[in-house]
Amino acid sequence: VGSEMCIRDSIAGNRRFYNKPNVSIVRDAQHGDYLTIALGSGHRAHPKFTTAVENNFYVVKDRFPYSNRTSYTAKTPATSSSLSGDADPDLIYDLSDVLKEGHVLTSDQQKMLTGGGGWYVNLKGTGEKVLAESLTYAGTIIFTSFQPTSGASTSCAGDVGTSKVYALDQNTAMPSLDLDDDGDVDISVTINIPGIAPQPVIIIPPNTNSSGGSNGESTTPVIAVGTVILTPPPPPEIKPVAPIYWRQN
Repeated sequence: VGSEMCIRDSIAGNRRFYNKPNVSIVRDAQHGDYLTIALGSGHRAHPKFTTAVENNFYVVKDRFPYSNRTSYTAKTPATSSSLSGDADPDLIYDLSDVLKEGHVLTSDQQKMLTGGGGWYVNLKGTGEKVLAESLTYAGTIIFTSFQPTSGASTSCAGDVGTSKVYALDQNTAMPSLDLDDDGDVDISVTINIPGIAPQPVIIIPPNTNSSGGSNGESTTPVIAVGTVILTPPPPPEIKPVAPIYWRQN
């Protein structure tokens, strides 16, 4: 899928991509199956000094997941951030302005995103960038970002910056997980990782009994980012997993 994500004659639009895309299949009985291709921009070679570029996170839809195409139409970012009118499968819609905690999309906006070619959001922090691969799990795209410390440093230590974890809906980019377990879904949370945060992974830890062994009961997946463990309540459509363990002689 071709997409115009970089504007080389603009400093703000000079985006770079260092990580492979995160590709996931979406089963859609009404509109047909499609792939989502998720990728964030960020200059990994200079994570601290590249601060003038406006980095984005993109999700592009490929409507032909089961066939070989001889040609593709490049998907381009929509010229307006307004989500109105008819959906265009060749446009990637800017959801930066509607990405707010508690915001609810209208039915017309949801139709545009369902029929459109994807979405993208701007990373709001100065110099904020995506420097690791993303993860798609249960209809949610999870990714990390890094933002260098602003201003001159008075310390001899290295600039470890600030790392965040985002969890956005695969189709609408709305916040979909309660990352800090405070009762409200979050766009992102800051995590205590010095330097660049790695790719998030899903871990299904075993439940243990009083003797330290597995009791075979259901367990809830957690998000691991390096040494940081996030335990958001799972989406309602995801049932707890009951792992089965055995020993083979």
